[in-house]
Amino acid sequence: DYGAHMNPTKSKVNFNVEVSVGGSSKVKVPLLDGDSNGDNTLRWCGLEIDTKRMSVGIDIKRFTGYHIRDALTMPSAPKGRASAGRQGAGMYAKAVREKVAAAVKSRLHPILLDAELNPPYTVRRNIYQVMALSAMKHVCYLESCGATMQP
Repeated sequence: DYGAHMNPTKSKVNFNVEVSVGGSSKVKVPLLDGDSNGDNTLRWCGLEIDTKRMSVGIDIKRFTGYHIRDALTMPSAPKGRASAGRQGAGMYAKAVREKVAAAVKSRLHPILLDAELNPPYTVRRNIYQVMALSAMKHVCYLESCGATMQP
């Protein structure tokens, strides 16, 4: 015994198993949720692992139900065109570019592009999903600057 414990309410498995909790009682660990194709997927840290094919993708379903803007930290925009001038707008544009580039870099993990682990379709889908999420974030950043970025 190494002092490690498992919380069965926070765990999922792809096979039937019962574990001892508190030394005496046995609890059945819930099975993974099956998707529409009947494949079992493990959602972990923003990734979706197909337990049948062992391919790895982005857990895009976790973004369902809320606006992407709610998950963003907006750079502070200069107040008003007259007081900020072109320099303030340029600094804001630079901050937006950096945010979008960081969004792509943080999501484009090497495991998502690994052609030995993932079939070609999954690699292409992962790239598409990263770019789509980044584009949605970019739109939100541009909307946040409003009249500041307009000519």
